[in-house]
Order: sequence, then C-alpha cells, then structure tokens
Amino acid sequence: VKIVPLPPWLTTKFKAMKGLSTWLVPTSKYGKANKEEDVAFDMYECYADVPAKLKSGKITPSMFPVVSDLELKSQLQHCARFVPLKDSIDSGGFFVACLIRLKVG
Repeated sequence: VKIVPLPPWLTTKFKAMKGLSTWLVPTSKYGKANKEEDVAFDMYECYADVPAKLKSGKITPSMFPVVSDLELKSQLQHCARFVPLKDSIDSGGFFVACLIRLKVG
C-alpha cells in the first residue's frame, strides 16, 4: 500500500490542513482540563520517552510518528485533516488519506 496525493477536486473545494510527519503525543488527560492546565501535561516525542506506568496501554508505540520507514514518512505529507471550523483545530474533523494497492494478495 502507498499513500498518494489527494484528488484536486477534494483539496480545492474544501479547506484542509496538510499531513504531518512529526508530532508530539500528550498524556491521556490532555484536553480534559482547562487550557491553562493543558500546558502542564507532558508531551512525548518518542515512545522511549514515555514513563513505564503509561506504557501499559495508555500510550502505545503506534501513536508516534514513523521513524524507521523513510518512504512512508515522506508519504504522510499527502494526508490531510479536514476540520469544520477553520480556527478550531480541537473541534473534531476527518483524517483523510488516499491509498493505492501496489500488489494483489
């Protein structure tokens, strides 16, 4: 499977935020407190930085960006997030990726 660019009719008709190849993973309580308290929560750049007590299902390796597969990492720019309100990233939305199957089976 390969991630390919989204069709132009989709990206020109709707506002989208480009896909990311790096991001931080917050603790599970992030976003459940008020905005001032959110800055006090820890954010993790890689799974190795996560404390052992949070590795028991709260934070998993799949939540972090791909570091070993450079081809996949370069394809993530083709993904997009569509949000209902332009200035409100935390208001939900849809993550969209266009995939192409490279071989059958």
